[in-house]
Amino acid sequence: MVGTHSSVEVIEDTLHDIDLGFNKLQTNFPFFICEIIFSGYLLLNLALIAEKFLMPSLMNISKRYGMS
Repeated sequence: MVGTHSSVEVIEDTLHDIDLGFNKLQTNFPFFICEIIFSGYLLLNLALIAEKFLMPSLMNISKRYGMS
C-alpha cells in the first residue's frame, strides 16, 4: 500500500502548512505594510464601484416604489 492517509487528512495537512507559511509572512514587516496598502486599495475600489453602480440602482428602486 502506497499511502495510508485519507484525502481529508492530506487536505488538512496542506491547509495547516499554508496557514503556518502565512503566519510567518505576517511577521515580516515589509509584507505586512504591503498587505495593509493592498487592503486599503481594495476597499477604496469597492467603495468606488458601489458608488457608481449600486447607488443609482438603489435610487431607481426607491423612486419606483415611492420611498424617500
